[in-house]
Amino acid sequence: MAVLASVVANSQRSKGRMSTPSDFLPKWDGTRHVMTPEEMFAAAMQANVAMGGTAHIRTDN
Repeated sequence: MAVLASVVANSQRSKGRMSTPSDFLPKWDGTRHVMTPEEMFAAAMQANVAMGGTAHIRTDN
């Protein structure tokens, strides 16, 4: 997909530097944040609320 993106970008560019496929690849710093199950649940709940959803959480264990 990066090759296709660079071809499209180069076809629409004005004079100047040509794009390369590496311009369209994400830059990773090599570190990884592993989320706990609680962090994953909190992130899912935030996404749910952001999209207008409601939470129906059972509290009885």
